[in-house]
Amino acid sequence: WCPVLPRTLACLSQLYRTVDNKIFEGLAQDAVSACTDTLLSCSKAIAKQKGQEDGRLFLVMHLLKLREQIVPFDIDFSATEMGLDFGDTRTALAKLVSQTGSIFKWSTENALWRLARAPPRVYHTLHNSKKDLERELKQACESFIMMCAGQVADPLVSWVRKADSLLPDGAVARGGGAV
Repeated sequence: WCPVLPRTLACLSQLYRTVDNKIFEGLAQDAVSACTDTLLSCSKAIAKQKGQEDGRLFLVMHLLKLREQIVPFDIDFSATEMGLDFGDTRTALAKLVSQTGSIFKWSTENALWRLARAPPRVYHTLHNSKKDLERELKQACESFIMMCAGQVADPLVSWVRKADSLLPDGAVARGGGAV
């Protein structure tokens, strides 16, 4: 039993009517992402204790519940996050420190000139917690299906290989041919 899902949903339902829509969207995005991550961790712990099948079923069941329960919150679960990349600035500062003699040169090799031409870059990242949830759910379902298919197919494949090895060399193994 993992209490994170009911607590997350209870928190979201209480906040839905009490805070501004934009604020709720941000909180809901973070809550859904955190809940998904926690469910993944709980699934791994259950898989270690009780087996892969139980862990995967737990994950599929809880991700389905989460997906179903966030539908009434008619909000956009995507957000654009902005950040700064200081990679070029860091390189220019390193050259400034290491090449102190190039500070006073009148050329494009001047360390101060390089530093001035290497401002931090702004980058934008689109993050959609609902799509992340859908992706994790799809992966969990596919993983469970593959595990179940393997449990059914592996003994059959083993049996067919054993049967093929018992047939004489010229015999047809499949297709109803003569032996």
